[in-house]
Order: sequence, then structure tokens, then C-alpha cells
Amino acid sequence: MNVINQYNPLNYYIHLELDVNSERFSGYTEILFESTKETDFVILHSESLAIEKCLAKIEDTYIEYPFYVDVEKSELKIIIPKIHPRYFSLKIIYEGTFHDDLLGLYKSKYEHDNTTRYIIASQFEEIYARRVFPCIDHPSQKAIFHVEFIIDKNFVGVSNTSIKEECQVEGGKKKIIFNPTPRMSTYLLFFAVGDFEIKEDNTSNHLVRLITTPNKSAYGDLGIEMAIKSLDFCDNFTSIKYPISKCDLIALPDFAFGAMENYGAISFRENLLLVYPDLTSQIDKFHVASVVAHEVSHFWFGDLVSPIDWKYIWLNESFASFFTYLIPDHYYPEWHSWDHFILHYYSSALNRDGLINTFPVELPSEEEIFITPAKVAIVYNKGAAILRMLVNYLGENDFRKAITHFLNKYKFECANTEQYWDAFEESTHKEVKNFATSWIHQPGYPIIHVKRDKDKLKLIQNRFTYISHESNLKWLISCSIELFKLDGNSEIKEIIFDKRQHESMLPPDTYTFKLNSKQNGFYRIKYELDELLRLGNLIKNKKLPPIDRYGIENDLFALAKSGLIELDRYLEFIVDNYIDEDDYLPLENLFSNLLYCYLLIPLKRKKIVKISKKIIENILKKINIEPQVSEPIPISILRNSLIWTGFFLGSEDIARFGVKKFKDYVEGKKINPDILSSILKIGANLYQDAINVFLNKIRDGNIPQIEKLYIYEAIGCINDEKCIREILDMTLKEIPPQTWHAVFFRIGKNPRALSEIWPWFKENLSLIEKGGAFVIGRTLTSLIPYGALNFKTEVIHFLKDYGEKNEFQKDTIEMVLEQLEINSQFQAINK
Repeated sequence: MNVINQYNPLNYYIHLELDVNSERFSGYTEILFESTKETDFVILHSESLAIEKCLAKIEDTYIEYPFYVDVEKSELKIIIPKIHPRYFSLKIIYEGTFHDDLLGLYKSKYEHDNTTRYIIASQFEEIYARRVFPCIDHPSQKAIFHVEFIIDKNFVGVSNTSIKEECQVEGGKKKIIFNPTPRMSTYLLFFAVGDFEIKEDNTSNHLVRLITTPNKSAYGDLGIEMAIKSLDFCDNFTSIKYPISKCDLIALPDFAFGAMENYGAISFRENLLLVYPDLTSQIDKFHVASVVAHEVSHFWFGDLVSPIDWKYIWLNESFASFFTYLIPDHYYPEWHSWDHFILHYYSSALNRDGLINTFPVELPSEEEIFITPAKVAIVYNKGAAILRMLVNYLGENDFRKAITHFLNKYKFECANTEQYWDAFEESTHKEVKNFATSWIHQPGYPIIHVKRDKDKLKLIQNRFTYISHESNLKWLISCSIELFKLDGNSEIKEIIFDKRQHESMLPPDTYTFKLNSKQNGFYRIKYELDELLRLGNLIKNKKLPPIDRYGIENDLFALAKSGLIELDRYLEFIVDNYIDEDDYLPLENLFSNLLYCYLLIPLKRKKIVKISKKIIENILKKINIEPQVSEPIPISILRNSLIWTGFFLGSEDIARFGVKKFKDYVEGKKINPDILSSILKIGANLYQDAINVFLNKIRDGNIPQIEKLYIYEAIGCINDEKCIREILDMTLKEIPPQTWHAVFFRIGKNPRALSEIWPWFKENLSLIEKGGAFVIGRTLTSLIPYGALNFKTEVIHFLKDYGEKNEFQKDTIEMVLEQLEINSQFQAINK
């Protein structure tokens, strides 16, 4: 819509009449514009709205004017007089519909007092505000919003700001008028109506409210606590105070994504906000805290300063993803937040960005919709990893100073990447644009091949990809090298280079060296064999910290996966150096890689089982198979992972333990939540009536979301080939589309399911499509890379054709087809 800057919205006055018992809503929206250029029409975004009238207010008089709706473009064109003042208003009267795809305004179902009830909620990012009110639905078009509802007098209305006025109106209704919002983008608005329960905390500098369906507010204390801490942290870190009088945390029974940073009214899927003492594990409590930190930090990164276009969305999501871990680590260092970051953000970003088909952190085109599964790991995960590297490159003080300057310069406005780097250089007086060119504006990352030549280090950088690919790309690399001396001491050496090759001197008494110390850099390292052997000695003797033991193993496996070294060399390195490993970070990653090999290379399964059982036995002797009181979060996560991995690889002792615990679960006895998810997976495989047990739980509206998610994952792990089709069909019939991926992710890596997945996918694609575009994308990423290996030629032809017809899925299809090729290549070189 090429009309931006001809007329700019200043204020929206939105009046909505919302009834949970209806399938439609009605309302009107009045928009005050500032005209910057003479025009005889106005074009607004409008989707699935039945427009009744369009009126222009010229000199205090409303006059009705003709309009045209372009359904294909989702546009409303209003014809107005060519001569008009600088400021003018349009009023549009219309009706709309509640949507089943959880976008725009939708109704969410829940159970209470043995009856089915509904609430109304909204999700507007990226382009769905237009489903609720005519607007210029683009992040650059900020305005002030004045919102009012007509709703049932017994219900609660929620929007971005506090209530200014509330009064009774006819028909058993009430009118709620909210205070004006700050200047903000349309996608950050939020509307909700329902029989909500509200819990307030005004003991700090900020009023935080928890809003839930009935009888659930007791489970939100951690969310409230973390919101208060996050608001205080961001206030202090940026020196800019949060501008809204309250911060709402709204737990929704149905939600398309995990959470959404609506300014002043954050919406969450229930399992990411509510903590149930007998069900929520320590890792899921951490997820609650980190998601709250992520969304609250968006109030500064994305809400206060918004992207001038969607291609700059990294300025929202990369920063919020960085603060996802920075804030919890500040308050709870014992949680080891950065270990979680390395495993779940850094590792996944390296895997995703190791594909030939990838993206820069700043997206290459100005698309209306940016959230596709192919882009998430780049914009969120890699972007956060690059910011972590930038902090190390510049120093914490300059990083903080630059952020504060940027936010102050553009608060309540929009900005792009260039303006961000300009602000950075203005405040720090340091050159950072070469760094940006390397890491933000170009795709991929390097692998550094390091060789020792006497007292000299020779480094060569090339782009790393799992499939061989010629590339001329180079990066500005800042690398911390830990030098280990013959006398047992060590020191850090910092180098920076941007050429293909670089040389650096070594002290003569250097025993060995570890590049990318503490994994601050977003790149991989390839060592010569002699150096790996010396590093192996440091690993065995725990002379390297866990994060560096992780880094060496992770890089070595990437080399094996890409065919640059033999798989046996990797496995031998594990046997020689990791059998006595006992730390969560390297072990979680190690078992993920071993299970990948187990799934794809049947000839190596005996060897993998032997290695894994030895490590698992050693660890469980130390930490006990039963959870212990007040143990560290990393230990509880590791135990849960080892229980399932040990069972999967054939441990009879763990199988007996798991069956006993699952029988307790069936009988209603308490199972420690830190092992519950693994116990359910074991029970799914060994308990005769497990599917019916799970089905009854899924259909019970009173079962918390978190328990259902554990069940969905367990269903995907059932290894009875006769049940695979039944499970896949049951997923579509019994489970909400937004959580299908919980089953599909597990079943997509289930060795017993691989031959069934592709035929089933083709037969049921039309049903999967009803879940919406993002659900289709997640289904592709979960099922295709492994589940289509036996049908590779057919899959490539089918999905390429599907991508040509479905533009939104094109980049996701390119990604999953390359992942399929990588897995196929790995199988071929290890036959």
C-alpha cells in the first residue's frame, strides 16, 4: 500500500461491542489524520470487515462518502473531497467476525464448574489489527489509541492501559473507556473480554496484574515476581522509565504463539505463565521466568522504539531474546541461565545458519509477514548470539551506553538498523559498522581452521555449511584464545581479523590452546588432530570449564555431520574424553548428537548404546535416579533427560523404574514434576492402556496445559508401529492445532514412525492446512527432515511444487529440504 506519508494517523478512537455468545462483533473507528500531501482518497487496511458507512469529518461536519473494498489486497479505499485541511477525520462503521485461527479477535474455550465457557482475546502481530478495525496496519504508522468497549456488565474488559471510566448502559451491558495509550504501532494493541480473575501486586514501583480464567490466579506468583524484576531491571539498564501505569499478564487457554508483548498487556499461553506445584518442573519454571523477561523487555525493544519496517524486526526480537537470559541471570545466577542460552539459542542458531539456504539477521526484503519457522532461529536466536558477541567485542559499559542513547533518541518513534548503528557510534565513539556488515547484514558464519606451526598460529576462515558450498564471504572475527602453559597456568589472548588468513604468535611454553573461549563467538573451530588430543587431556581432567567442553564436542560433531571428518573419529574422541563427563551443558548436547547418529546410522547403534549407557550409569550413580530436595536446576534437567535417553537406548533398570512410576501416575499418586515428562514417555511405551489413559486426560478440560503438553510429547514417543497412524490421526482430532508440533516434533524423530510419516502427511495435508500457515510450517519442520528420508525424490518434487503455490511456506520448504539432504548425506557417508 504505497500511501504511507501522504496522510499519517495521529489518533484512533475505537469503539467495539463485544459479546462472547455471538460469532460477530460491531463497532466504529474514527481516525484523526495529518495530511502531508493533497489527495482525494484514503486507503486503509481492512480484512473480513463488513463496512457499513464511511464518513469524513470536515470542519466539524460528518459527511458520508463512497468507498470500495479490495478483498484480495485487504484494503478499504475511501473517496474524499480533494480540498481538505491539514487535519481531518474519518469514521468507519462496520461489523467483524471472530476468527478460528487465533488471529485478529477470536474466542477461546475453557471449562469451569463443568460447563464450557468462552473469553474473547486478540492477537494482532503482524497484520491482524486490520481484522478488527480499519487502520494503516504497518509498524511505522504509530498513533495514540483511545479504546472503549460495550460488554456484559458481569465481565471484565482488558486493554493496553488502565480504565478511565466505567458505566452501566442498557441491555445488561456496561461501557468501559480506557486511558489513551502511548504513541505505538497497531500490532501492539490488545483486547480481551471474559469472566476473568485478577490478582494485583502494587508493592513495587510498578502495578503488575495477573489475569486468568477462574480459579487459576493462585498459580501466577512466579510470573508476577519476574515481571516486577524485569520492569525494574529494564528501567535501570536503559535509564528510561516504563510509561504505562500498569503491566498486565494475561493467561489464555488458546493462543497462537508462546506470548505476545502487547504494550502494557502481555498475553501468554497458560503453560508459559502459570506454575502448578505438583506438575511444573524446574525447567518449566525457568521457561516461565525467561518468557516473562523476554516479553517485558519488549516494552523497550519493539514497543517504545519499533521497527520502521518488518525487515528490521531483529531490533525487537534479537534484543528481547538477549534479555531473556540476561535478566534471570542477574537475579538468579544459580539457574545457570547462559547455559540454557547456549543449548537452546546458540546451538540451534549454529545448526540453522549452517544451511546454504539461510538469511541475514536483518531480513533481506520488506515483507508484511516475517514470522516463518525458517526465520525464527535467525532473527531470535542468532541475533541474540550476535549481541552477546557484541558485548564481548565492545564491553558491557559501552553496550549499555549505546542502547540507552538509541532508545532515548527514538522513543515513541520507529527506527531502522542504520539508525541503530549510527546511535551506537555516536555514543561510544567506536567503529561498529564493519562488525554489523559481517554479522547482521550477511548470512551464515565462519569455521576457523587453526594450525600450529612451531610458535605461530595460522588461522583460515571460510563459510561453514553442512553441504559443500563455495563462498567468498568473510567476517570480522573477534576471538578469545585461552593459552594453556606447560606449567599448568593459562592466559587469554585477544585477536581481531577480517582477512581470509591470519597469523598470531604463541608464547614458547604453550602446551595447547582453545579458540573461542567461553563460546562468545558465533563460529566454529577446526583443530588439527594433535591439538585435539592435547585438548582431550584437558577435558578428561576438567581443566576446561563446561562451556568449553561443550564447544569442542559440538564443533567436532558438526565436522562429522558435514563429512569433514569421519564419524568414528568423533565417537572415539567421546570415548576417550567424555565418559566421566558430569555437567549438564556438555552432556545435554552430547546426547542430542548421539541420538541423531542413532536415528540415522543403524550400523553405529551398538557402539552408541555402549557409550551412552556407560555415561548414564556414571551420572545416575552420582545424582540418583530419584529427584533430591533443593537440587540445582541443571541437575534436575539432566536427570530427566538421562531417564528418557537411558530407556530409549534399552536400560532395563530405568524401564522398571519408569513403569512403576507410571502406574503411580495412573493411580493418581504424585510424581515429582522434574521427572514427570520422561515417566510419561516410558509409560507410553510399556503401559498397555497408555493411549486411553492419555486420551481421557486430553479430553478433560480441567487438566492444566502443562500436563497436556507432557502427554502430547509422550504420545509422539510411542514405538509401536501399529499405533503410529492412530496417533497421528488422533493428534488432528483431539489436540489444538497450535500444539500439534509437540506430538509431531517427537514422532518425527521416532525410528518406528519414519516409514509412515510421509504417506500420512500427504493424505492429511488438507486437514493440516486448516490449522493455518504457521502450523503448516511447524509441521513441515517437525516431520520432513527425518520422516521423508525413505521418499526423498518424491518429497522434493511435491514440496517444491507446494512452495510455488504457497508463498508463505517457500522459505520453510527450502529449509526442510536442505535438512533432509543433510540427513541423507550423513547416512550415505556412514554406510
